[in-house]
Amino acid sequence: MTPATLARIMEDTWPAAWVWPCGPFSLRDGAGGGKRVSAASCDGVWSDGDLAAAEAEMAVPLFLIRAGDSALDLALAARGDRIVDPVVAYAA
Repeated sequence: MTPATLARIMEDTWPAAWVWPCGPFSLRDGAGGGKRVSAASCDGVWSDGDLAAAEAEMAVPLFLIRAGDSALDLALAARGDRIVDPVVAYAA
């Protein structure tokens, strides 16, 4: 299973109540459904300004780091963000 397939399955089986764009980020409101369903994800090339805008628009800044998001992961770590409740998926 590819990371893109897993991301699509997660969106399809546990969708956010609302999703809206903020630059290259998709922001989510999970309506109490949990952190993963309320986390923002990156959909393209981003800048520090895009990241700051996304953080400012969220009540609680949370980001879903997917395969290929290592630069975003490093930028968040440099800002002092930390990993909270990592998602672990198993396939057999």
